[in-house]
Amino acid sequence: MKLSRTLPLNGFLALAACGGGASAVFPVDNPSGSVLSFSETTVSIANQNIDVALPRNSTFDSGPFLGGSRSTVEGEQILVSSATDATYAAMLISPDDAFAVDLFAGRLAPTQDLPTGTASMTGTYVGSILFAGNDTPGSPIAGTVALDVDFDDMLISGTISERGVQLFDDAVELSLRDITLAETSIETDGVFRGASAHAGYEVSNGDYAGAIGGDAGDEVVGQVVLYDRDADGTIISGEAGIFAIGH
Repeated sequence: MKLSRTLPLNGFLALAACGGGASAVFPVDNPSGSVLSFSETTVSIANQNIDVALPRNSTFDSGPFLGGSRSTVEGEQILVSSATDATYAAMLISPDDAFAVDLFAGRLAPTQDLPTGTASMTGTYVGSILFAGNDTPGSPIAGTVALDVDFDDMLISGTISERGVQLFDDAVELSLRDITLAETSIETDGVFRGASAHAGYEVSNGDYAGAIGGDAGDEVVGQVVLYDRDADGTIISGEAGIFAIGH
């Protein structure tokens, strides 16, 4: 498994995996013009790069995230997304010849003023494990994101925990190691980016990025991309996911 990560100046996060990859649009005010829509039968996302509508599949619902899927020749394509009038987050897993996980998170409207004081905020995380030596993703996983926000000092940090996954057809429940979201600064427009890591590995590093939104600054959306190595520096696994608070 070959993983590489880049953060070009245009704010595009990328994690390449096994000839495919995971990518994330850095969350500003709807950078890709994404439109998410839901009905009783479909979940869809459309922007300048992607236009996908998938049949609703409650198997992939988690908290505010609604899921859709369809079978393809290469495997199952999965879309998980959540949106309010102010913010959105979505993850598209496409098991084609170049397996990819695309992440989208951002604001549909600017936040005028951030609140003051401190806040502890919790919400839902969904993601996908990228296994070493395997071109296909693990089953989508779900967990809890908890953020500590200091609006006076403009700092944010947190953890992603209680993550479980069902692997393959055996439906084996696994308890996954927590993800640490290191303390980082919040920009004046409510956007942030920092370092992420799995607890317990010899080397685990990556990025997380997000934006605070909503009329009262009570919504937070973001994305996480990271990878793990053993003591010899060999990549063991990677992970890509999104989170939403206040949805």
